[in-house]
Amino acid sequence: MALTTRRTLVIGALLLPMQAIASPWIGTESAQLRHSVEVLVNYNVIKRPVNTYPLMWKGIISDLHAVPVHTLEPQAQFAYYHLQHALKFAKQDSSSKVRAFANSKPETWQGFGPRNRAKSGIETSGQITGKTVSAKVSVNYRDDALDGKYVDYDGSYLAALLGNWSLSAEKITHWWGPSQENPLVLSNNAQAMKAVRLTRHDSGYEGPSWLSFIGPWSFTALGAKQQNQINKIADVKVEDGDFWGWRFSSTPIQGLEVGLSQTHSDWLHFPVDTITVAVADEQKLSAIDFKYSSTLGSWPVAIYAEYAGHVESALVAEDGAFTLGVQSHYGTSESLLTSYLEYTDTQSQCINQAPDYNCNYGNIEVAQGYQHREQNLGPTIGSNSEAVTWGTYYHRVGGYAGHIKLGHIKNNDTDLDITRLELGYQQGVFGMLVQLTGHIWQEETTSSSDTHTALSLALEHRF
Repeated sequence: MALTTRRTLVIGALLLPMQAIASPWIGTESAQLRHSVEVLVNYNVIKRPVNTYPLMWKGIISDLHAVPVHTLEPQAQFAYYHLQHALKFAKQDSSSKVRAFANSKPETWQGFGPRNRAKSGIETSGQITGKTVSAKVSVNYRDDALDGKYVDYDGSYLAALLGNWSLSAEKITHWWGPSQENPLVLSNNAQAMKAVRLTRHDSGYEGPSWLSFIGPWSFTALGAKQQNQINKIADVKVEDGDFWGWRFSSTPIQGLEVGLSQTHSDWLHFPVDTITVAVADEQKLSAIDFKYSSTLGSWPVAIYAEYAGHVESALVAEDGAFTLGVQSHYGTSESLLTSYLEYTDTQSQCINQAPDYNCNYGNIEVAQGYQHREQNLGPTIGSNSEAVTWGTYYHRVGGYAGHIKLGHIKNNDTDLDITRLELGYQQGVFGMLVQLTGHIWQEETTSSSDTHTALSLALEHRF
């Protein structure tokens, strides 16, 4: 099972096209990198919370250094070297990226990975990483973006270490919870909000001995500005809403991660009877989630669940939405395949009760719900919907990767059923990462049925 030093170096070199841009954390852009983290949790290599993204590197580094790699199963060896290679680039003093993409139709469903919610665009960024301060400046142009913005600065941040805490002013996306497709509180579905974030840097246990049973723990607090696409209504300026959130997660026993999240949102909407004044209502969401990762023999498997909903007081959600999922991995020392099956239900019984909005995410009667620039902050399917998705990702040395997603979505507000298939492939070509994705979906109501197709192409160069 042991790899020779030469073989180790060869694998590291072949992983070059899968590198991660220098950063103090792992972001929401790479599903493959996330899956490598998750398979190492299955094998008890990583022994800390990993279901809050951005995910800090500090604790991951400690766990990787503590394991003798030659004792690992082949797929865990692949994941180990994948992360080690990404870490090498995360430690770079500086780096830059240019990414161009074109979609025949903007993507309607957003899972974990890069956002392509525009007809076309070009993204540029430059980054510096120091021992205590890191900064990244991103300038992006997008044509026919679903969020209505042509130029944005998504991906930019300034972060500083304060003891065991990271404080950042940022405009980046987040992903809270174990879901692969539809996290119920925060996802990368919407454009990034302007925010200030405080995150625990190293999630190793610190605290009184009588609380040590909680194990390694992480905490993130977020304060952001929530926007509507409309700046003025009848000469009245629409102010930004305040968005506050926090998430705590811990690993009390081997392989088990539990999390608790809560957000307060001043979501903006306009009264149905008059469109003269913007109204801000406070929306409170609370969620609890868990993921248990282990092995059956040498086969890594995991189960996860999340429950979230509106809260009036305390932390217990009322009439909540939920997600259930199962995940597995299979691979060799040169490849990894990850599969999952996930079901999400955001239906609510209080949609017609006072106050006049869905008590989880808002509804179609108002112009703005639990959203930022009219894109859902939580699950991509929105409110009062059901979705089931089977997904499989494959990646191997040399930067070759592919994925397939097959899913069904039912929206109970519009009586719309959507069946969708997504196929993706990537590889390195002349120093660039080329990603090609095809989509086909059928939209069906009681009176009509339409089939749609779309093709997406992205070219990325890092230097």
